[in-house]
Amino acid sequence: MSRVIDSIKATNMNYYFVSIDSGDNQKNVDDFAKNFNPKIKGVSLNARSVDFFTEWIETDFKKTDDNFFHSSSIYLIDDSGVLVGEFLVPRNVMKISRHISSILSKR
Repeated sequence: MSRVIDSIKATNMNYYFVSIDSGDNQKNVDDFAKNFNPKIKGVSLNARSVDFFTEWIETDFKKTDDNFFHSSSIYLIDDSGVLVGEFLVPRNVMKISRHISSILSKR
């Protein structure tokens, strides 16, 4: 993701790494995200927020007693809160960068 961020020339973008894992805390997630790129803000969600967030971006997760099983997709959400792109693994940096730049050029 860091290479994608560095390749996009937009200055009005916000980047978030969102953790739904119950064992994570805000500081640890933020520190983890910043290891990849200082522009990424880490966010740790509580159980209620996880339900809201996953419903909003229309993704699924499975929870066991002490674990979440979830995707590691990258979601592109516009400034009005609409999901405009999802990038699955494996990721192609140039393809993602072109797609995001294309979306930004239409705004």
